[in-house]
Amino acid sequence: MPSRLKRLREWYQLGNIQVVPEDPAVAAGRQAEQFLLDLAGSNVRHKNADCFLGKRFPSKEHGRRFEIDLVVLTPNRIHLFEVKNWSGELKSDGWQWIQIRRNGDAVSGPNLVDYNQTKINVVMSLLRGQGISIDRSYFSNRVIFMNPRLRIDPAIAAHPHVITREQLENYLAAQRSNSLAERIVHSIIEACLDAETGKAINNRLFHAMPSHDYQKIQSILANVRTWDKVGLHGGRILTGDVLKLTAAEQTFHIEDFAPGTTIRLAWTRNRLWGLIKVLATSLPLGRIRCPGGKSPLRVSDRIKFHPAGEEKPLEFSLACVDWIQKG
Repeated sequence: MPSRLKRLREWYQLGNIQVVPEDPAVAAGRQAEQFLLDLAGSNVRHKNADCFLGKRFPSKEHGRRFEIDLVVLTPNRIHLFEVKNWSGELKSDGWQWIQIRRNGDAVSGPNLVDYNQTKINVVMSLLRGQGISIDRSYFSNRVIFMNPRLRIDPAIAAHPHVITREQLENYLAAQRSNSLAERIVHSIIEACLDAETGKAINNRLFHAMPSHDYQKIQSILANVRTWDKVGLHGGRILTGDVLKLTAAEQTFHIEDFAPGTTIRLAWTRNRLWGLIKVLATSLPLGRIRCPGGKSPLRVSDRIKFHPAGEEKPLEFSLACVDWIQKG
């Protein structure tokens, strides 16, 4: 049991934890992809097709993982999707796409359809490592623009590998699912199946995937991990890998929890109530709740986290954290 002086120091440190709000641009993008968050950790099946969400595919060649927002697997094809909730205007400039945000800022980036061809190579490489050798004819790569307020350059909108919100609406109206999340995913699957039907009619070389490969691919995709997430005090969400979690001299191993598990951290951040706790009780200022029970927390408890895209991991106090979710 820490001394009263140590608990007072802990109360003081907890009161100095900074609120870290989410960046508005990041928050807007996350809201547009909310259906992925709603269904995170689950695999959706609809009309003989499987939809896998937020998967991270390892690449030895590139020395990192590639995130793919959605993967739709049918008996004929593997469809890879990048989901964007951009608003404003999107223009084409050669190999670049330029997004002009509503505040007038211009952001240049690669043509996503071309850029994401790399992800097909990464998935093919993963499957080859599992004994499945299928060529690129079994893959498609598409970009979905979710925001109806985005004005899209006709040259981009007309691309066969681009799906606009207007195009998606044609499928949404026909769905009978309970939630918008499911309706959107089902609509994407319907679009894939319709595209396959059209290709089969117009291309005699169109062929189904070998059934033994199809069943094995289902299992492989289901077991590919998603990102871990850490919710900071104030709203910012970090995406990456939880490497170590130490609470009350106990180490929690993220690998021990089921995919999608959320670990809640409760801190007494109210200054007056925290001071009363320290002076009049022996109750801890923090608790961690996870499958199997709850444990006390101290401000000195730490998390080691490797953010996506960063070279080095971070280590910081658990007092900055409200929740942790395993991918």
